[in-house]
Amino acid sequence: MAQGPYRMQRGLAYAQYDRTMLAPDQRREVVVVPGCAHDVACVFPSEAARAALLGTPR
Repeated sequence: MAQGPYRMQRGLAYAQYDRTMLAPDQRREVVVVPGCAHDVACVFPSEAARAALLGTPR
């Protein structure tokens, strides 16, 4: 519970730990897709996921 009571809080806490302790010299981004929770069928077609996975079109 020290990391947070909910999955998202624990995930964000781990991402912060990763950025500060494990790989401070690496650029890593956390993308949260609102309204999808753990529904991968909602996450992957989202604009945020497409931008993160495929890059932003120029």
